[in-house]
Amino acid sequence: MEEWSLKYIHCHRPGYWWAINNIGEYTPQKEAHDLNFQITDDSDGKKEFFHFDLYNLTFLDGVVAKANAYKYKMDDSPLMLRFNAMKSGAINYFIASFFYDEEQQLDSGYHYDFTNNDLSGKTVFEIKNESGISPESASLYICEREPLFPETIIGWMEKLSIELFGKQFQYKFADADIYNRDNALKHYQDYQTLTDF
Repeated sequence: MEEWSLKYIHCHRPGYWWAINNIGEYTPQKEAHDLNFQITDDSDGKKEFFHFDLYNLTFLDGVVAKANAYKYKMDDSPLMLRFNAMKSGAINYFIASFFYDEEQQLDSGYHYDFTNNDLSGKTVFEIKNESGISPESASLYICEREPLFPETIIGWMEKLSIELFGKQFQYKFADADIYNRDNALKHYQDYQTLTDF
């Protein structure tokens, strides 16, 4: 079997680790349906590879419920069309938007063009904006209802690795040791002390 190169996932959102460890009012069912994380070539997080804002079906259900509550019509929106395709099993993921390095272009770098975010056989690095710049980040929606536990995220990244990056990688959470239950609990207690007025 071919040896896969290792990539590291970094998540620095304390609420995620509190939820994963069921600390305080944080639970996976409430707090672990979306996650932004950085992928790097090194465990220290200095050699950036790519960044994702990751969302599951449960998160999308919440978006739709809020839109309906505000009577915002989403039925024919590109997001809803892809959401429905994912729920029906026609697709198992989609990219809603790419983000580009703000220093390399004059505008904000936030592009929400749902119609042009199909990879169509390209990797994320082969996608270019009008300025010829490749994205450094993307919003990725996956066909997953369960909370986004670290092993779930690793499984999805390994499953989508070739489609997204053109290569099969192995993934590991660089923060897992830092945010084990004891450390996450200590961090939570410290945070509570700081916010108790």
